[in-house]
Amino acid sequence: MKTGGTFQEIVALAVSLGGLWALLLAQQFPPAVNQVILILPVYAFVALGCYGVGALGYGLMRFPTCPHEGALLRKDIAEAREYLSKYGLQ
Repeated sequence: MKTGGTFQEIVALAVSLGGLWALLLAQQFPPAVNQVILILPVYAFVALGCYGVGALGYGLMRFPTCPHEGALLRKDIAEAREYLSKYGLQ
């Protein structure tokens, strides 16, 4: 049974990318390139956020419809309304 593999892989990737970023910072580049290198982690974080929002949106667009579950939910709502109407609530 594999435990913690995904977390360890993410940490290893983060450490590797951090090390690569630190090596890039240590190099002598023109000032314009150094400014770009300094904001690379921010860019990566924003890109990851955009990917997450896109993946979530795609998942919501492709969400399967479940007619049987919809019917059960409507039945539950009707039962709840009936129960609440006994106590004078709407």
